Amino acid sequence: MNYELVGEKAIFYSLGNFIFDTDYQRAQFNTEKGLLLKITFNSESYDFVPLGIEIDRNKGRILAGKLPEIFTDVQEKDYKLLVPLAAKMLITATKRQWKYLNPQKFANATESDWEEDFSNPKRSGRVPGETLDFFIICPLAKEAENEAWKSSTLEGVKEYILEQM
Repeated sequence: MNYELVGEKAIFYSLGNFIFDTDYQRAQFNTEKGLLLKITFNSESYDFVPLGIEIDRNKGRILAGKLPEIFTDVQEKDYKLLVPLAAKMLITATKRQWKYLNPQKFANATESDWEEDFSNPKRSGRVPGETLDFFIICPLAKEAENEAWKSSTLEGVKEYILEQM
């Protein structure tokens, strides 16, 4: 994910998962790419160096790779422009994941089928209420149709999001 500089402080988003290595995660785009973040602190300041990585699943190794385009300073203006497009991408990725996990049910799913699934209070069978995200994300994704995201100056981020759809 991206990061954000707020004053003299940096906020790094979504650094929690180092390796995505289950079959359904492999069905998603760019799960073989990532980054390590080297942070150096001293009494007055800090510095960070992002290091791109790539997982070579055939050899079971992590190699140096290109830094993902998404890893950039995304300020509030561009964030607000890009959120609907990112929401649309998340829905696309979720559909791809469900088609992989349950092809009998979702391989030929219609938009009506997806709406029903996204509004099911126990859509994965785990806990009630997990559809809350989709009650927020689905309307937000529809805002991408107004194409305001095209006015973002973060071309690399837009390309990264679009290539996932």
